[in-house]
Amino acid sequence: MTVIVDPAGTREVVYRDPAVTIVEVVATGSDESDAAQLTRYSAVNVVVVTTDQSGRGIKLPAAEEGDFFEIFVVDSGGSYVKIYASNGAEVSGSATKAQYRYAAGGWRNYS
Repeated sequence: MTVIVDPAGTREVVYRDPAVTIVEVVATGSDESDAAQLTRYSAVNVVVVTTDQSGRGIKLPAAEEGDFFEIFVVDSGGSYVKIYASNGAEVSGSATKAQYRYAAGGWRNYS
């Protein structure tokens, strides 16, 4: 984390960690076959999800042991999304905020 103070004295916190990736995606589809596929960019991924209606989906990628995804749903017409594992299994049917770590060969929810 980097704290920046501008000449007016206003503090702004800027998250600067090369090990963390922050992305925005739009949830799509009605099941795992057409859900928005997430991409693993780093070991820690923060995903901001928008959706036009509740029940749209996102799909976690194939992962390495210890990978972490923190998911935040920004309400833009829908209030929750479905989350699917890389094998297509539904891991959450109504997420608004979720944390998943890949451990022991599968996605584990830490919300």
